[in-house]
Amino acid sequence: MNKHELAKNINRFLEYDLDDYIYSTGMQREWILTLKEDSLASYLNKGSISSDTRNMIRTVYSVAKAFQGLSDTKKHPFKKILALKYFDGLLPSQQIADKIGYCLHTYYLKKNDALLEFYKAFIPAQQYYKVFPVIYLDNGVVDAESTKKALDTPKIDNLASFLSSLTYWQTVNLYITLLQARSDISFMDAKKQALANCSNRDKLEHLLDESLNSPNPKQINYSTSSN
Repeated sequence: MNKHELAKNINRFLEYDLDDYIYSTGMQREWILTLKEDSLASYLNKGSISSDTRNMIRTVYSVAKAFQGLSDTKKHPFKKILALKYFDGLLPSQQIADKIGYCLHTYYLKKNDALLEFYKAFIPAQQYYKVFPVIYLDNGVVDAESTKKALDTPKIDNLASFLSSLTYWQTVNLYITLLQARSDISFMDAKKQALANCSNRDKLEHLLDESLNSPNPKQINYSTSSN
């Protein structure tokens, strides 16, 4: 996807799809200008909030974090452009161009640059606020309904995705660690089993799921020396 098409996707998300997140959480667009990290916890703790609503709140905070980190200079008035376009007044393009002191053609170029800079900051902002799933706009807009469906995906899918991202030796090392944590087994025996079974992702996934979710995980005595 080229930069122009990506900018169009980001524009569509900010202008239209963001409404699904903002209004379902009881927020307002202009709040994006001033939302701060220290207010998130108190917002999440207000009454009984469903998991998908919590995720939408985190998404809105991610938008705010990405927006507030934008350049705000005469040459790169990115924050001012996006504020006037999407969050403060929702002004038409010509009025925004007049306010920032550029011709309409230059304004469109600057707006595209602002959208791309926003997007670069939006991905890590979502990861910072632990949004799931992270919204990638280069493959199209992820709307609120898609987010809800993803939130309802069984956790085992997340484990499978994580394991698929590992290299061969990362898989072997994880296998060794899980085997040693699960039973009294030497490093060499664990390594032999890992090398023999690392291609069996189902078994490894089961070990990892058991280690993460067991109510009585094995306690490891770190004071005991091992070979």
